[in-house]
Amino acid sequence: MSAEARRNLAVPMAVRVRLPDAEERREWAVNLSAGGLCLQARERLPVDTTLLVSFELESIRVSDAPSRVVWESADSDTHRFHETGLHFEALPPETAAAIEAWASQPTRRRR
Repeated sequence: MSAEARRNLAVPMAVRVRLPDAEERREWAVNLSAGGLCLQARERLPVDTTLLVSFELESIRVSDAPSRVVWESADSDTHRFHETGLHFEALPPETAAAIEAWASQPTRRRR
């Protein structure tokens, strides 16, 4: 079994997050794979919280994808953001394949 390709984002990507109480926030993703992403959240999101996430990356568009918080960084007064791992619970197969293809591409270095 091969490991899932995960790609760090050179520039954080805006992600719309809809919480269970319907509150919406804009947070920032710092890496992405077909299985999920890592957010830099301004407020703590407890493990097992179910969210809906939306974002656009190149030709990939994800809209209201059910996602679950699977890990979070420890709270600390010294950190401005809380690193939070999200698992996509249900992505259309073609979207997951597009993210996998994107994440598998070598990162281009600028000169």
